[in-house]
Amino acid sequence: MGAVAVTQPDTVNVPAVGAVRKRYVYVAVVVLVAVLGYAYLRRRSSGSAEVLYDPSTGSVTGGAGYVNPDPQATQSGDPIIVDDSVIRTDAQWSQRVYDKLVGTGGWEGHFVAVALGKYFGGELLTVQEVEVIRAGIGLEGPAPSNPPIRMAVSTPIGDPPPVLVPMPPGRQRPAPNGPVVQPPPPTRERT
Repeated sequence: MGAVAVTQPDTVNVPAVGAVRKRYVYVAVVVLVAVLGYAYLRRRSSGSAEVLYDPSTGSVTGGAGYVNPDPQATQSGDPIIVDDSVIRTDAQWSQRVYDKLVGTGGWEGHFVAVALGKYFGGELLTVQEVEVIRAGIGLEGPAPSNPPIRMAVSTPIGDPPPVLVPMPPGRQRPAPNGPVVQPPPPTRERT
């Protein structure tokens, strides 16, 4: 058999702890029972937390302490009508725009998704991405949060193209890589 622990008459051998005085064990047991009893009574007296919804009437009922998360919902038994065609969130707007542009509009799905993400993220959009957002606004109206369209302004690379300015009569344009060529001065004929 196994080894038997020899303890003093006023101690108890507690597993994983060792020899402990009986008084401490009794106090720990009483405290544990008191805490568990308090938790049980508190939970029991708080009322039923069960919330019931009747889809035929739209009525929401619950136990004591229940607070309706949608205060505009009716408790009188009148049915609640939810119009799924109304867009309430930016996510719903994005999904509808994506479905229409990709499904029936022929736009490339990844490009539309990136443009919508950048638009709602407040990032700068390219001219093509702005076209996606404007097409979406044309199809579904503005998004619920209606963020501004922020378009990246492109700057030309290198020198701008030359601007031709009309020259006054009698003057010539400068040579492309040389000095200004002046016409000879007019000569007067003597008669």
